[in-house]
Order: sequence, then structure tokens, then C-alpha cells
Amino acid sequence: MNSVNSRTLNDLMDIFDNNSKFYISSHVNPDGDSIGSMLGLGLGLIKKGKDVIFLKNDTMPKDYEFLPKFHLIQELDEPPTKIDVFIALDSSDPDRLGDNKSLLDISDITINIDHHVSNTNFGNLNLIYPDASATGEIVYEILKKMQIDIDMEIAENLYTAISTDTGGFKYSNVSGKTHKIISELMETGIETSQININLYENMSLERTRLFINALKEVNFYFENRVAIASVTQSMLENFHAKWEDTEGIVSFIRKIKDIEVAVLLKEIEVGEIKASLRSKSYVDVSNLCSKLGGGGHIRAAGCTIYSTIEEAEKTIIHNLKDKLR
Repeated sequence: MNSVNSRTLNDLMDIFDNNSKFYISSHVNPDGDSIGSMLGLGLGLIKKGKDVIFLKNDTMPKDYEFLPKFHLIQELDEPPTKIDVFIALDSSDPDRLGDNKSLLDISDITINIDHHVSNTNFGNLNLIYPDASATGEIVYEILKKMQIDIDMEIAENLYTAISTDTGGFKYSNVSGKTHKIISELMETGIETSQININLYENMSLERTRLFINALKEVNFYFENRVAIASVTQSMLENFHAKWEDTEGIVSFIRKIKDIEVAVLLKEIEVGEIKASLRSKSYVDVSNLCSKLGGGGHIRAAGCTIYSTIEEAEKTIIHNLKDKLR
């Protein structure tokens, strides 16, 4: 990752120095990078004597309840009439903020910190670095610029942010700098083995049953180079599962030999299908998802298709046919 632009960082430091209260938001369907980055940056600002509001805008996955200060993430009892500084983390566009999108209109300053190549630069100050493996990497550089003593609580959050967005450091977005940052986070004394158990070896029985059932019905295309799995509302009900329990299905499918693109289709409601795409070597799924109104990274992206789950599968296949070698 190229270092965060020093001029932009200086502008950010001026905003931090000249304001006392900050609202920080995760994105909808929050993941480890979103939550870990939000808590990591917010705890750093608190160390500087700032007042920080950690904004919840969706169901928070239980997977991350182990994170230090997770309980501080809250819904607003009453929306404020004015916000001095609003910080959006890991959100490529305002819609990713969910209900918190409305807070942009009452914010004097919006800071947009992200690593998605599809980011729309919607902030007054935009720190967008697609070469970063995770937003957590960018937050780490910000905290270093702030001269924050990164303690175990901040380190555990940033470790989680980076680990989850790199597939446990297996994806192509991992760089030498990623490992250097992780090394420095580990020097704080965090117990990475326990963090990894919480992240990767803690599946509930409900999630396990959903996982197994979804894998039974995978459809293969283009000489087994594309695999598509689906999760419907009825499947969730049958296994008493939640949407967060679909985490890991698409990444598991990508591990199959010869698979280049793995897809998970989720029936959020009748006529609304969320597609998560992962590629292994050469297909740019971000480009594909952008054409369908979504976005993301070259190897991991998503979009929403308003149709039946069967039609959504046909749409994905149609858009993939010219992208496979």
C-alpha cells in the first residue's frame, strides 16, 4: 500500500485538532473491517480527549461481540440537529451508510475513509486508498500520524479489521506493509490465537446447518469455473439462522479446485437479491458488479438485483460469460 498522502493527513489532523465531538458510522451489514476500523479510530480519538459517538445502523453481528468496547456502538435515541464532524468508514457511497446517510445533511464536515476502488468520494475530505488491504490499514496510519499509543484494545480491533478483509491474510490484497502492520499490532501483546478462534472457529449450530444446506445446492457453470449458491428466506427460517450466518459460504466455494468465480445469492425479501462475488485469479468482479449498480474490490464485490433468485442467477451468468478465459 502506498502511504497515505501526507497533505491529506495534515488536513485530517487539523480537523481532529479543531473539533471535540465526532460521530463515526459503520456501513450496513457491518463486517469485521467496518466494525474494527470504527472502534480502532474512535478509541484513538478518545485517547486524544475527544467525545466519540459510535453509530449503529444495522444489526451488529454477534461474531464481533468479543471486540473491546463493542458495547459502545449504539443507536441514537434522537437524531441530532447538527453534527460537527461525521466520519464514514469502509463505505463506498452514501447508501452504504443506511439510515445514517441522513446525518450527512446535518454535518458540517464529512470525512470519508475507505479502500474500495468504487468509492464515490462523497466526503468533504476523502482518504481513499484502494491499494490498502483493508480500511483498518488506513486507520493504522492515521493513528500513527496522531501519535497515538496503540494499546491492546485498539490493536485487537485493527487486527480483526485487517484479518477479516484479507481472508486471514490469504487474499491477493495482502502486501508486505500489511504484514508489517500486523507485526506491530502483535507487539502490543494481543492474543491472536484467541482472536482467530473467535473469528474463524466459532460457528453456531444454526450457521453450520445453513452452510451445509447451501453447499448441497451449488450450481456449476462454464466447465466448473463458476459456482453459484443461494440462501432463501425459507432456508433461514428452517435452520433458525440469520443473514450474518451466511458469512463464509462464498469464500468456501471459491476454494474449490478450478473455480474462478464464486457467487452467493441472498434473498433479502421477495424480489430483492443481494449477490456477493469472489474471484480467484483474473476476473474483475468489481467491474461486473458496478455494471449492476454495486461495487467493491477486484476480487470481492457485491450488488443488488431486483428479481427472483432464479433470474438473478441468469443475470450473473450472462454478465460473466465474456469475462472467463
